[in-house]
Amino acid sequence: MTYTICHFSDLHLERSFARHGTASATARMRREGLRDALQAICSLAQSRSCDALTIGGDLFDDESATVETGQFLTSLLGSLAPMRVLIAPGNHDPYINGSLYMTMDWPSNVHIFTAPELHPIRLTDSLVLWGLAHPDHMWEGNPLAGPPIEPSKDTHLALFHGAERSWLAGIEGKGKHGPFTAADIQRKGFAGALSGHYHSYRLDTASGLLYPGTPEPLAVDETGDHGPVIVTVADSGEFTCELVPLQKWHALQCTVDITASSSLASLTAVVLAGIGDALGHRDPHRTVLQLDLIGTLPTYMALDTDVLEQSVHHELPLAALTIRTRTQPALDLDALAGEHTVRGRFVGALRDAIDAKAAEDPEREMLERALKYGLNALQGNEVLHREI
Repeated sequence: MTYTICHFSDLHLERSFARHGTASATARMRREGLRDALQAICSLAQSRSCDALTIGGDLFDDESATVETGQFLTSLLGSLAPMRVLIAPGNHDPYINGSLYMTMDWPSNVHIFTAPELHPIRLTDSLVLWGLAHPDHMWEGNPLAGPPIEPSKDTHLALFHGAERSWLAGIEGKGKHGPFTAADIQRKGFAGALSGHYHSYRLDTASGLLYPGTPEPLAVDETGDHGPVIVTVADSGEFTCELVPLQKWHALQCTVDITASSSLASLTAVVLAGIGDALGHRDPHRTVLQLDLIGTLPTYMALDTDVLEQSVHHELPLAALTIRTRTQPALDLDALAGEHTVRGRFVGALRDAIDAKAAEDPEREMLERALKYGLNALQGNEVLHREI
């Protein structure tokens, strides 16, 4: 007989999207969209006849959650009874004094883990779920610290919010909250770990580590499918995972080469075509998009991203649009090198250094890149560290 779990994490109810550059009206829509997402997850869990709903932390943002948030959660999660709901608080919703976890009257089918060490809850005669809670916003304890659990015939799963160390390096700005290594999962005696913290879906079949990602994209770089994961646990202890995309919002990143543009009108047409291709069938009202402009422009063209953004919004009412420009003018380097300016001296020095290097010398390529990005910086364009 199998046991079915609907697992999600990182919903971040009451998130303040406004501080991320989102207009206030759109920010309100996005917060409402997170509630809609939770209702959709609960409906999916019921339609799939799940035995339990597990939440791997960051259910809400503690700093902005209100009593009304708690009333919404207790009512909705209580309506799932007799389905069990198990919550492992994370760094944004830690188990602390004043938290909704402490102040609200939670229904009997909801179990909230309260300690920073793993504690067991028996789900069936042969399946045990271990969970913990972050005790504060900055907790850096290892969720899998300590000796292995006692050997038994049971299947053991872990539920916690934490940062797998080897994956942390590839995610910019992600804090080291609850750091651990995937190898510790089986060393500890678990068949798998239902986790939370990273905002994209990840499954490591070797260790049994699952990150469901966010139910809805929260930032413009959180592209791809989003939704809960249906986890089916067999009597043998083996389990399968199915990501079920339920998202109503989309995050996209689009790069458009505007080299062929000779006027604002032609540039806007090229940009709209590129965005249209990236957007596809998605609803622009529920899409946040980051647009990167590349290529060269005639020296007589001044690129005003504010004007371009207004032109795009007139044709495509995107929920949010961020424009980054990495363009550069079609420059005459000989003429620039003759300028009696900082730019002229910079170009002259770099060209002399480049000419002194053989074509196959790796330092030549480095100097050519330095010339390119230096001119971009002098022009006022953004130069990202990962490009250099």
